Amino acid sequence: MYRSTKVTVQDGDGTTRRLTLGPSAFLVLGYAARLGRVTPYQLKQLAKQGVSWFWDFPHSQLYVEPARLAKLGLLEEIQEGHGRRRKLYTLTEAGRQVLRQWFDSPVTEQTEVRDLGLLKLVFAGLTDPDRIRRLAEEQIALHRRRLHEYEVIIEDFRSFEHLYPNQIPIRMGFLHEQAYVSFWQTILDQPPARDPRLASIYDEQPDGRGTGLTSVAPGGVPR
Repeated sequence: MYRSTKVTVQDGDGTTRRLTLGPSAFLVLGYAARLGRVTPYQLKQLAKQGVSWFWDFPHSQLYVEPARLAKLGLLEEIQEGHGRRRKLYTLTEAGRQVLRQWFDSPVTEQTEVRDLGLLKLVFAGLTDPDRIRRLAEEQIALHRRRLHEYEVIIEDFRSFEHLYPNQIPIRMGFLHEQAYVSFWQTILDQPPARDPRLASIYDEQPDGRGTGLTSVAPGGVPR
């Protein structure tokens, strides 16, 4: 879990406030700074197109976060006087202070990886070689599809003379998917060894024992 960031806001009347903000707050403030004004719906679309491949923000959170930040004085809320009467949010000076502190704070958290395929692989010793092979083939197909999506985007970027910071992270997504494809290919090319201490969960257990690690006699020979 990524930690929140503690920031200090100096208000116009000289008072100082200390706030604790999470990543979703900085996504909202960042887009407000980039676009000048933004609606919750625009935030949802921008997050989907720009950051969802490496950071998945719940859509519901992006609808409520701007109003919360407005109450904290980091955004200004403006409601249209006609049409759909959308709520528009702009960055305040206090919000700009907070963004500066966030950018200047060090990133000390290690990257989180939550991968269902890898979680299954941890327990794949409870299955059999065919199922391990099928898992690897599924993962290769999955990551190749995502890799192709990145290849299309990167190919489009080739026509640009310069890339801006918000466009460059896609390279990391491309390398990430390449690494996954390469990793799962090694599972096919060099299948993991069978652990003789483990019984398959697909085998019958006539004696009623579980399928976990059996006890091991001196010398490492399973009983």
